[in-house]
Amino acid sequence: MGRWAGFSIGWLYAWFWIIVLGIEATAGAAIMHRWVPGIDQWIWALVLMVLLTLTNLGSVKSYGEFEFWFASIKVAAIALFLLFGAAAILGLIPGVPAPGLSNLVNNGGFMPNGPGAVLAGILVVVFSFFGAEIATIAAGESENPVDAVKKAVKSTVWRILVFYIGSIAIVVTLLPWNSASVAKSPYVAVIELFGIPAPAPSWTSLF
Repeated sequence: MGRWAGFSIGWLYAWFWIIVLGIEATAGAAIMHRWVPGIDQWIWALVLMVLLTLTNLGSVKSYGEFEFWFASIKVAAIALFLLFGAAAILGLIPGVPAPGLSNLVNNGGFMPNGPGAVLAGILVVVFSFFGAEIATIAAGESENPVDAVKKAVKSTVWRILVFYIGSIAIVVTLLPWNSASVAKSPYVAVIELFGIPAPAPSWTSLF
């Protein structure tokens, strides 16, 4: 396609991550503001930006440790969410009604707002999963890039299927799509359905 195509894609890719950094800082600041409402949200955003910058400027080993432990916490939380969700669907949690598949077929059934809503959601999904290619980019710099890229792609696919699609399947099975609680945070709404006592910001920070 020519050098201009590569030039344009490269800068668009860089611009995407610049925007994402701001979005993540804003989202993190909103969570921290819930924990400590006395501090303005913009201050939290600035603090998080500084911390992220210092982390990236540090050694690769330190950054890897930072990412590993924080990602492990989130993976463990999602794994527990999947276990509790599956148990709730099967009616194994006392006090939590088992909806079966009723929430998937009631309230208008599949695509209650038509295919347009699905297409609009796809835009958000594509944006959210942008960055999964980093695994293959990093694998390409390994000693055996052919095998490493294959493993990275396979690992990325099954992780998306289990952690993302699996957790969303739990949410839409346990809660009706038009529930008011879903608009705030679907994961927190499901956890509150389980009756687990904890402040909402703590769950929001994990999911």
